[in-house]
Amino acid sequence: MSFPNFIQIGPIKVRVIQFSAKFCRQNPDVFGSYDPAIAVIEISDRLSPDRRLVTFLHEIGHAIWNVYEIGKVSDQEAIVSLMAVAWANVYQDNPYLLSWISSVRSP
Repeated sequence: MSFPNFIQIGPIKVRVIQFSAKFCRQNPDVFGSYDPAIAVIEISDRLSPDRRLVTFLHEIGHAIWNVYEIGKVSDQEAIVSLMAVAWANVYQDNPYLLSWISSVRSP
């Protein structure tokens, strides 16, 4: 499964890269990360395709949290509303994403 090289999160173009199994052996609990300082999502290359997909979506969630400053909101209903708007924007700004997600299958 190849990832898109970039994903648009609000006004931020986030780079997507896979990191090596060697790094994972040193940090076995790390599947992925989002670094807001450099706008990069990193995903482990040792995961199964479906686990990589879930990790990728998880890291997009972190990027949404950061870009939309959701942590500054304390009301649950407002948080859920912001997340819904943010995910809608992610899908609108990255029209290939839903078909790409549906194409991911585990061996």
